[in-house]
Amino acid sequence: MKRSTDTTSREKLAALRQQLAGRLIGNPITSQPTGLHKTSLLPLGLGAIDAHLGGGLAQAALHEIAGSGNDTELATLPAFFASQVIRRHPDRRTLWVAPAADLYGPGLQGFALDPTKLLLVETHQDAESLWVLEEAARSGAVSLVIGEIDKLDLTASRRLQLAAEEKSCTILVLRRSRLASNGEKCRQPSAAMTRWLISPLPSRSRDNRPGLGAPCWRLDLWRQRNGPPGCWDISLQEHAWHQMPSCQEASLEPDSTTAMAANDDSVSHRATHLTAGR
Repeated sequence: MKRSTDTTSREKLAALRQQLAGRLIGNPITSQPTGLHKTSLLPLGLGAIDAHLGGGLAQAALHEIAGSGNDTELATLPAFFASQVIRRHPDRRTLWVAPAADLYGPGLQGFALDPTKLLLVETHQDAESLWVLEEAARSGAVSLVIGEIDKLDLTASRRLQLAAEEKSCTILVLRRSRLASNGEKCRQPSAAMTRWLISPLPSRSRDNRPGLGAPCWRLDLWRQRNGPPGCWDISLQEHAWHQMPSCQEASLEPDSTTAMAANDDSVSHRATHLTAGR
């Protein structure tokens, strides 16, 4: 019985070596699809941007959004970005982690969001916020987790990315820097699948002429894993964002020292209805 077992083991080992040798000679070893490749996508509802992303935001992934100028600290525009994701996918259970309970209920309703469907968690420091984000993503109880974070280093972002992949949860980190230091967040490495910068633009009328009209923003995708960056101009019409003609300026690079710089002359509208006291 022992000899038979040894013979079988040797045969299996020889077959395995032969298979490995054949792949090393000319056949690449292909990895099995991971849960991340099988995941669904979250379309943003903006045709060109969704196409650029391959269909939308990856569901089982970490995504990072930052504002510019004064909004580097206030994070009102990143909150607007998150609100549009919620609005596009109202069936997803959502948890929002913030250092202050300053989400404004009537403002959320003004953006066609139901405040009663949001689970809000108030924290006092980044360590608590990161812990809540990770635990919520790994719990499987919610499918969309949003967190306002000041400092996010590479280790913390990797932990969040792994947590997102584990239960196919989408994590949106809204960078809300207390120091509002221009360019700092762009230089920080991150494991996020996508990194965005949203900046205010002068409003435009419906015929795209300068003047009082719909609020407008510039949306820069300055990092996308395995994909190129991009730049788009968007506006808010009837509670939903819409894409405008493509922006003329080049998209921002991840290591640009001016990526977070303020452009005070261009500030005409901010999505302040979402928040109060910021």
